[in-house]
Amino acid sequence: MLFVASPMHPLASLKGPIPARVLAQHRQLVLTDRSELSQGKRLWRFFGEHLRLADLGAKHAFLRAGLGWGGMPVA
Repeated sequence: MLFVASPMHPLASLKGPIPARVLAQHRQLVLTDRSELSQGKRLWRFFGEHLRLADLGAKHAFLRAGLGWGGMPVA
């Protein structure tokens, strides 16, 4: 998992590790698991405001549009 933001997002201008208190000032985009396998389990760490998306393609589009930051799988 790699945490990313669009080059136009304010977080992209910061250098080095970004503290959780700074991340909490920006919307986190989170991919939801619609299966029953994760029901009742907390799989994500939320930092402040977050938006849940049910589709990886939608999350990618939101990230590219600069609407937040979030983790993306690394191949």
